[in-house]
Amino acid sequence: MHRVYVDISLLGIGTAYGRVSGSIDVRTIPQIGDQLSFSVPKYGDLPAEIGEMSYILRVTDRIIAANADDEVLLSLEDIVAETDARARLIMAFFEECHGLCAEAVIHSPP
Repeated sequence: MHRVYVDISLLGIGTAYGRVSGSIDVRTIPQIGDQLSFSVPKYGDLPAEIGEMSYILRVTDRIIAANADDEVLLSLEDIVAETDARARLIMAFFEECHGLCAEAVIHSPP
């Protein structure tokens, strides 16, 4: 297994709801364009209240740290949520089911 660091932005129409980040274990280090599935939780079960959500996110960028063994940062495609409540459910899913850190940042441009 390899440990990689992932970063996911959570957006809405004209709004940034926050981001989810942290380390996950993968069998193979993904390349740009590969897809990661989060449909199998590391902890607990999939929450029923999350409703329809794509659990598959594409790798959009990859940064490999110099002088560090197997240290890779993966930027994953943005997730778009329709409401603040939905964004919070999605962030809670990644925290509770995958052990990632969700950081809420509600920002609407002027």
